Amino acid sequence: MIDVLKNTFNLLNETENEEFLNKIELPRKWIDTGCHMGYFSLYVERARRQAGITTPSHAILIDADSRTSNTIPHMISRNKLEDQWVYQNAAIGVGKFVTFYENDYMSSTTLEGTGGRPVKIAICNQEEVERMIPEDYDLVKIDVEGSEWDFLNSYKTLIEKSQHLLLEWHSWHSGGGGVQQLRERLLDLNFSILHEGSAIKVEGEEREVGLIIAKNERFH
Repeated sequence: MIDVLKNTFNLLNETENEEFLNKIELPRKWIDTGCHMGYFSLYVERARRQAGITTPSHAILIDADSRTSNTIPHMISRNKLEDQWVYQNAAIGVGKFVTFYENDYMSSTTLEGTGGRPVKIAICNQEEVERMIPEDYDLVKIDVEGSEWDFLNSYKTLIEKSQHLLLEWHSWHSGGGGVQQLRERLLDLNFSILHEGSAIKVEGEEREVGLIIAKNERFH
């Protein structure tokens, strides 16, 4: 096992990742939006190797935080995945640019009024994502700190090509309708919910976050 893989996973809640990934086959091709330092993708890669899967993985890692622009390429290189994984320092959204607010740890976001250092960042639209690694995707992980509503509405073509979505939801997301609005949107997109974790209270119990894994009913 590669040292970088072993050391990095001390920072993960492996039980939570295992709980959701056990609901599907381990992906060969995935998109990791809001990848932060690449922990989730590294977890998937390690799980694949532990399962004895030898076919090469292919992944697109996207994060708007400028602090990932050096660490993610270095991580990919250290693990000899340059021919398989692609990284883009960009935001999810509509248009060409957006203001991104860089906060500590994993709480950076494009939502206004959240504090943090404002940074102008390019948006990676769905056409650009598809050009990186084309065709269908086994899994799209969405962890974009309140912009998940924007993703579900602005990346519909990409979503249609994805067998599964792993969505981290935030009760204060940009759609304004909480987790129920996101559930309904998934159903509108022809996804069925396979599993939903318990909501976790944050910020003095005024807000909640949670995870949903959903299956695209277009795939059989």
